[in-house]
Amino acid sequence: MTFYRNTRIEYWQSRQHSALQRAFQQSPKRHSLSRGDRELPKPKFRSDLLAVNSFSRRIWGEVLSRELSRLFCDGGDGTTHNQDLYFVSLMDITCAWSPEDRLTDADLEVIKNRLRHGLREFSCFGMVEPAYYVNLQQGVRYDGKRSLFWHLHALVWGVSHKELKKRLRKLVKAGRYAAIADGLDATHTRKIKQGRLPTHSAYILKSPCKTYRVSVRDREDELGRPITNADGIVLQQFKQGKADLRHGDRIMIFHAMKHLHLDRLAVAGGQGAKLLKTAKRVALKDETGRHRRVTRTDDTAWATQEAPKMPQIKPAFAPDFVNTMRWALDAASDRVPATSRTPATKAKMAQRIVRSAHEGITDAQLLVAAVVAEGMAPAQ
Repeated sequence: MTFYRNTRIEYWQSRQHSALQRAFQQSPKRHSLSRGDRELPKPKFRSDLLAVNSFSRRIWGEVLSRELSRLFCDGGDGTTHNQDLYFVSLMDITCAWSPEDRLTDADLEVIKNRLRHGLREFSCFGMVEPAYYVNLQQGVRYDGKRSLFWHLHALVWGVSHKELKKRLRKLVKAGRYAAIADGLDATHTRKIKQGRLPTHSAYILKSPCKTYRVSVRDREDELGRPITNADGIVLQQFKQGKADLRHGDRIMIFHAMKHLHLDRLAVAGGQGAKLLKTAKRVALKDETGRHRRVTRTDDTAWATQEAPKMPQIKPAFAPDFVNTMRWALDAASDRVPATSRTPATKAKMAQRIVRSAHEGITDAQLLVAAVVAEGMAPAQ
């Protein structure tokens, strides 16, 4: 057995492919699919690492399994690993989107930067994915009944479990991470036991397969008795449940992710950055060894030829100043009202920081002041 075989990605992606095909045939929402949409899950597009193509996910999974095996298992099958590894999940309410809104490349970068903030300076590799909430109750932190809640699952290493948990607790307390409702966890960490690395890797690389519901229930003590306040009123708490995707939900997620690529959903830092770079280089080659990425040309046709090479463009700002801009955006985001901390407003703030930089503003505090002023008016 190999590391990849032990992940069972082939099995799970075969099931997901079959479920998507059934949704295409049976869902009342199937009429929302164009001819081009129906082509995307087919094997001929596997080399493009499309997020909605199960064959792409198998390629991506196999390449990353090989790299993870080399780094942690000395090329072995994953029954043992050579250092402490942690499985981490990170969530923040600013990464909750309406299912009808299309995620742009800029939006995706904002989400990735927000979620990986707590893993800075650590070695890590992870993937962002949406959790589809279909029955949100009044009182949660999102205004709407349905939401795509983008979150991060990652492997983290090169740090002690105590230090990792301490940092994440501090960030949760500071409001850097917030769950979709009170009482739910915004962060989760778990030390990976020997023999479980392939399973956790498969979970990180999986495609969305569940819907989630948040409901309200009475709080109970250990004996099942209601918990009341000083006035005798029974206290309530939010509870999260999940179920398999229905056909219509599967098509909704398909539309939300059909323009996204697996390598662009990936997040890495430290030693993980080299792992991701190698995985991208290998996975983006087709059978002839050429780098290839399909781009949509119209509603019914897809380009299949090799994409033309783009000219090299020098970055507009020095790397150190880019880091300053990112810090200023993060600092400003923490200073605007909670009602303004939406992805759309964050994107608007990011655009302001770039404009300010082009206008010659380089002082970090001046950048923060300009961006805070922009964020005080939520994006429409």
